[in-house]
Amino acid sequence: MLKVIKNISIYTLLGVLFSFTIQEALNWNVLEYSVETDFVFNTKYGTWVEAPIFSPSIQKYDGKSIVVKGYIIPGNAYEGKYYISKNPNATCYFCTKSGVGTMIELDLKTHQEFNVDDFVTIKGVLHLDDDPTQMPYQLKLAEVVK
Repeated sequence: MLKVIKNISIYTLLGVLFSFTIQEALNWNVLEYSVETDFVFNTKYGTWVEAPIFSPSIQKYDGKSIVVKGYIIPGNAYEGKYYISKNPNATCYFCTKSGVGTMIELDLKTHQEFNVDDFVTIKGVLHLDDDPTQMPYQLKLAEVVK
């Protein structure tokens, strides 16, 4: 009986540990078409701003661990600010307005340096931000998957 309880306890513990490390791989089609923008009057800034509107299909991932592949776009590399993009730098959201859903701001777990257009797989916790002065998608505790 004690051996059975021990085995159940070990399997339960392993199940709990692995349940916290499961990440969902999201493709860019889900990300790109799950956020739209609309102009709203922002009383704080006294002007019209473009604010994100998230579809229910992406809201279920808010606060969840995800994995995404894409191109590194530097924000302020000196401060360690990077983005991951569906598109290479020459056709990224900032350069061509390819769509706000094609980039994710990275909040790296540890400082890393990247080159422009490094193609990487990144995992982290997705955060949906409706502040019009921020990127709608942010990946917290982000790190490169080897």
